[in-house]
Amino acid sequence: MRVFIVAIIAFVLGMFANIPAKIIIRHLYDTEYGRLVYICDDAMRSHYIAKNKILETPSEANLSELEIAEVALLDCQKYDVLRKKLLAYGLSEHDLSLISLKYIEEKSSDLMDVIEIHEINY
Repeated sequence: MRVFIVAIIAFVLGMFANIPAKIIIRHLYDTEYGRLVYICDDAMRSHYIAKNKILETPSEANLSELEIAEVALLDCQKYDVLRKKLLAYGLSEHDLSLISLKYIEEKSSDLMDVIEIHEINY
């Protein structure tokens, strides 16, 4: 009987052992991950706009702007490396999405900033 109770306790503790670890990992990396999401999103938006500008109006100035935007995409590499690291540590896609949204909401001064983050301009 005693072995059975110990086995049940061990099973229950094993089921919930990763919850404190996930909370600690989220707390340690939430600001850095959120910042990289924000920076990468801005870099992708700038690249998209610069690419469309050069398609509409090819010029040296627009080409230079596109090249600068392409260099800024390197920030997305840092974001992707940290994202994969956090997934390997046991965080889920849901956890990462929640961190991203919280960071954007905290850093956005008004509703228009939040809308701009999620909007694709054509």
